[in-house]
Amino acid sequence: MRYTVHPGPNAEGLGPDTCRIDQKRWSAGKDTWFKLGSMRFWKGGHIGMDNEHDPGTGDANVAFDAVALVPAANPDAGNCKFGY
Repeated sequence: MRYTVHPGPNAEGLGPDTCRIDQKRWSAGKDTWFKLGSMRFWKGGHIGMDNEHDPGTGDANVAFDAVALVPAANPDAGNCKFGY
């Protein structure tokens, strides 16, 4: 799946960042949480996901129902390494 983080309007010039994760392989086909990584957000920031990416065909059923945002003093690269 392709995850795109839109940080929201900001004076630092940060734009959207994208991460691709083979969710089927990573989760062994089970519902599970996984860490995208640390990123900065401003008012209006959001995260999106879709199934259109290489080598995906865009015809697989995908779903996600929650994203947990946790304030962090120390950045964690996680699985996506946004900004690292």
